[in-house]
Amino acid sequence: MTKAFISYSVNCEDQYNADGEVFDSVDYWLIGNVFVPVEERGQGKARKMLIDAIAEMKTENSMLDIKLWCEPQDDDTDIELLAAFYEGVGFETTGNGAEMILC
Repeated sequence: MTKAFISYSVNCEDQYNADGEVFDSVDYWLIGNVFVPVEERGQGKARKMLIDAIAEMKTENSMLDIKLWCEPQDDDTDIELLAAFYEGVGFETTGNGAEMILC
């Protein structure tokens, strides 16, 4: 049985000028996965893992934005409910696909 987990790391995104040349790079925290097995959902595990991870990221480097991709990890997860869950923790969509950022 797969256990609940969350993964995150610091990533880097290049910034481009009008000529398509890189002029800057921006580091940010990226939450790669938040997973709770179906039989363990609805108990607050994902929320606790997410809040604890955000606290750790802010402690390690509070200057970096925190982003994630709102994508279901399995067929049992509804994308709209998932987005509402992340919004309930403080994330907002960025307009860049499924990307969300902590506000």
